[in-house]
This record gives sequence, C-alpha cells and structure tokens, in this order.
Amino acid sequence: MGLMNNTVVLKNNYELWKKMYEDEKNNLIKLFNEDSFIVEHVGSTAINGLLSKPIIDIVVGVNSFTEVDKYKKKLNEVYTINEDYNKKEILLVKEKDNETFYLIHILLKNDTRFKNMIRFRNILLNNPTIKKEYNDLKVELAKKYYDDRKNYTKAKSSFIEKVLKGISLRKMEDNDNEYEKIYNWCQNKYVYDWFEQRILSFDEIKEKYKRKIELKKQDLFVIQFNNQDIGLVQIYKYEKDLLFSDLNCYKKPYEYDIFIGVEEYLSKGIGTQVVNLVNDYIYDNYMADVIILRVFKNNTRAINCYKKCGFEIIHEYIDKDTIGNNQDMLILVKEKI
Repeated sequence: MGLMNNTVVLKNNYELWKKMYEDEKNNLIKLFNEDSFIVEHVGSTAINGLLSKPIIDIVVGVNSFTEVDKYKKKLNEVYTINEDYNKKEILLVKEKDNETFYLIHILLKNDTRFKNMIRFRNILLNNPTIKKEYNDLKVELAKKYYDDRKNYTKAKSSFIEKVLKGISLRKMEDNDNEYEKIYNWCQNKYVYDWFEQRILSFDEIKEKYKRKIELKKQDLFVIQFNNQDIGLVQIYKYEKDLLFSDLNCYKKPYEYDIFIGVEEYLSKGIGTQVVNLVNDYIYDNYMADVIILRVFKNNTRAINCYKKCGFEIIHEYIDKDTIGNNQDMLILVKEKI
C-alpha cells in the first residue's frame, strides 16, 4: 500500500482502502476533537470497483482555518503540512520511505472545492455509466503519464469539470433543507397539477417524504444540473395490478415518479437527459427488466419526453387522482434491451 512519489499505478483494493479510511478518520476525530469538522472519504478509493492510485484521499471541512491552528503541533508529529492560503487549503500528507499513503485536504465548508469533492464522489456512486467512463479514462492516462502524476491529475480535470456541470443524481437526505426544496418546487402549478393536484403545506411535505424515507419502499433521489438541485425522482418496485395482467410476465418491473421543479430548466431537453439517466440507473442498479410509468393522458410534455426515450403507450385507463377526481391515465413501458 502507498505509492512512490510522482508515479501513477492503478489498483483495485476497495475493502482495504475502506478500512484504511475508517482508521485514519478515527485518528483525525481524536486529534481534532471538534464536533463541527466534517470528515469524508473522497477520490477514487471511495468508489467500489473503480481503479485508483493506492493513496487515500480525505477531505475535512472546517468553518475557518484558525480552528486548525491550535492543532498544528500535533499535526506536525504525524503529517507533512503544506499550507496554501491562495487555494484556501491545508494539505496533510502522510508518507514513509518516499511513499505516499494519505492526502488529507482541509478546506472551508463553504468552499466550492469542498462541495465538489463530495459531489463528484456521489455522482460516481450513483451513476455507473459515468463511473465506467472515468475508469476507462484513468486507465488510458495512467499508461501515458505513468511517471508524471502531476500531468495525470491535470488531464483528468476536464472530465471532472464536465461531469460536475452535467446532470446527476444524489440520494435525498432526511433534513429540513431537503423538505424545504421539495415544498418550494411543489408550489409551482406545473408540478402540483401532475403530482398532488393541490398545494401542500411544508408540514405536509415533510411528513409525506420523511415517511417515504423511513419506510424504505421507495428510493428518493435529487436531480442535479450544473451544481444546482432542480428536481426529484422516486423509484419503486412495480406492484402487480389485475387491470394489467400482461405486465405480470416481467420478473423485475420498476416504476418511478419524476419532476423538474425549477421552471427555467423546462423545455430545454434536460428532461430527456434526466429520464435516460434514470432509466440507465434502474437497469444497472436494480437489474430491472422493464420500467413502467403511469402518466396523466393530458400531460403532453411528459408523454412526448418519455416517447423520445423509448417508452411505448400500451394501456389507457381511468383512475382517481390524489383529491378524488377521475383522470384519464396512460401506462407506458420500456423493456431493457
């Protein structure tokens, strides 16, 4: 374990790296003794199945660098300390015999770099297609820059920037900030027309989505675009329905509900990209053999989007909406190719 300085060697040893991270995290927590510090495993060693240099990257989020000053003496006993206040970073390096084992990035919590390190990790965790593209790129660059780690790292940056500016999914968290976002999105008529048919209060939103998280019958993801949260996806197993017996032949059918809650991103092709991303995620992570959608017949924009993504209408039926009114509905399906 560890890597000679300036070299690039890719390995796959996730279980070891996970343990090494946990051990070092515990060391950092004991050393700092600060409840306000956030410690996260980032970089490729945090991703199961992704080739990586055998160096554990850890990011520590702090409110100010003055909080770290009182620990400098202790830190010097364990790490080499590189301070770069132009980049607003304190870098701790743990090495032995010219081999690097840990890189610990101390950043301000409100720094975009701190947020992006965690966000890029989450994108790789939730998006197998992007993970594969990144892995392939790393293999190619490692051959080219096997003795030039600086340029290897630099060559990856354009891919990372492109991913961070694109569309991705992250797990919804159980906190008031998340519920507030959903509440604000659901104030828009183009959202509640198709989902609730009325405006819900914040308390109603919180109770509803908190219960979904606790019951674990649905997986909830926030849609992100260009570093902004813009909507929500709810993924769940399709329950057999006597009305549609022809769908009972599938072994792993899944459904999802989806909306974009920020109006400026409507009718710009983003919905199509999001639907394709969600479809891929369900096929890859749930091993689904079909995806089934229930859509209001007069929701023309959504139907056109789903058709562009390969869904076909197979049934029309009447069902009651959330406030008890009869609605014309469609069943759309997309089988795994």
